[in-house]
Amino acid sequence: PPLTYEIHAGSDPGLAIREPSGEYVSVQDKTFVLAERIGKLSEQISPNLPAPQIYLNRGVEEDKELLYHRSDHYSFNLVEYPACLTIEDYSAEFNPKYHSRSDTSIDPEYAADIARAVAAAAWVTANL
Repeated sequence: PPLTYEIHAGSDPGLAIREPSGEYVSVQDKTFVLAERIGKLSEQISPNLPAPQIYLNRGVEEDKELLYHRSDHYSFNLVEYPACLTIEDYSAEFNPKYHSRSDTSIDPEYAADIARAVAAAAWVTANL
């Protein structure tokens, strides 16, 4: 199968960030913007990488398996930092050994493509 990647974005709806202007903006909205930014920049920075699959979490009501609350970006959102999880497509078809002791392989070019897209988004975000 072709190499794809996923971006998991969103937060609990009640979390908000105070902007320098004094206005409050939802963390959830900011994470959605960040996910879209990574996807758009990946087309320019890593043209061999297909567009990401973006999954938008909308809080605990829709997160029946509590995947968001176990995710790497959850703790950042809790302290009001917009963050999202960018990961290779971790379906069993793509990597049947995912999160097991025998999951020891890496495709360096694929990983570098994803890392370049995330780094570009971080750079753009830091310079807004």
